[in-house]
Amino acid sequence: MVFRCSSLQRTFPFCASLSSRAELSRLDGTRLGSTGITVLAEWLATNKSLCALSLPRNTVGVEGVTALSQALRTNTTLRELDLSHNLLMPKCMHVLAEALHVNTTLTGLRLCNISFDNEVFSALARIVSVTHTLTDLDLSSNRIGRGPLEEILTALSSNRSIKVFTFGRITVHESEEKIESLLDQLLCNVLRENTTLLELQLCSNHYLRSNDLSHLSST
Repeated sequence: MVFRCSSLQRTFPFCASLSSRAELSRLDGTRLGSTGITVLAEWLATNKSLCALSLPRNTVGVEGVTALSQALRTNTTLRELDLSHNLLMPKCMHVLAEALHVNTTLTGLRLCNISFDNEVFSALARIVSVTHTLTDLDLSSNRIGRGPLEEILTALSSNRSIKVFTFGRITVHESEEKIESLLDQLLCNVLRENTTLLELQLCSNHYLRSNDLSHLSST
């Protein structure tokens, strides 16, 4: 069943009525804000049926991500979490990384278009490093610096849980020529060293030329 909430005022009653539902999805753009997300997280901490939670465009904020991260420490049923299109701060990634180090059930995480702050992506690299349960990670449509790009893909090289990694429509704060060479090298390292990855999605990355893709396919 799909549940849609149109305002923050409806947050409290819907949390009370969802205890037996197995899926909560498509809360995109419902403007729950940090307060609404915190209420939702309190309910999530003890919920035993919810398997998917989609919260794009909800102004989640540090308080909201902190509350969700705390809930992930005790929740044992949530499999997918989507926080795309929320402007997230470095602290958000730090607390989420700590929670995912403890959580044993979340397998899908989507963080598309979440920031243009390099500290956020450096912290995100830690999530890639520490997770042992995530199997599907989507970081598409982000603007990222060269340093964090290296950190994330280096972490992916040694990750042993992620099977599907989506990195499409990425913008890098560096000259295109330098990034083409760097990205080629990093992706080759991933394909050579990672023994778990089954699907690497790189759609709409203009940094990858056709000959780059041929080179990757032979790695």
